[in-house]
Amino acid sequence: PGGLAAAAGGASPMSTPPAAAVEAPRPRLASPLWATNTRSRELVVARDFRMVYGDTLPEVRVTVEEWGDTSLGPDRTVAIFPSFSHGHHVAANAADPSPGWWDGMVGPGRWLDTNRFRVVCSSVLGSPMGSTCPRTVDPRTGRPYRMAFPTVTTADQARVHALAMDALGLPKVHAVVGASLGGMQ
Repeated sequence: PGGLAAAAGGASPMSTPPAAAVEAPRPRLASPLWATNTRSRELVVARDFRMVYGDTLPEVRVTVEEWGDTSLGPDRTVAIFPSFSHGHHVAANAADPSPGWWDGMVGPGRWLDTNRFRVVCSSVLGSPMGSTCPRTVDPRTGRPYRMAFPTVTTADQARVHALAMDALGLPKVHAVVGASLGGMQ
């Protein structure tokens, strides 16, 4: 019990983690690129997520992308938390060959060596790049949140990242690396 979400204050009555994760389909390429065992998934990480300023999101979704051997445990996993203007797609891979925002950092023999570590990156709460955000349809109204989207704090974002790691079965990780806002979480 507890895990990263508890450490970030997420295992409180303020949020209820869901039981299911939903796979996000990606096109397959005829020839593999340098990153193998890569996958991208959309996860529902919380229901009735109570935020720092008191608002509640009925459901919080994030997209998680992984590189390297996805069977490696927490002691061989590095989590990346992106800046607000970047999403979960850190590096090109067989599932998504488009350039990532940190291509030079993640991969075999690179700083975050996928021959040694499983690398995981989840999108940031409030960002339109793979997470619940103002463009998301509010299930209570059937319309996008837009200006009605609640104020998001860095603490809210950190709790969502921790819930995502817990949903992946990672109650702890070897290291956390953050870019800009991601480094503050």
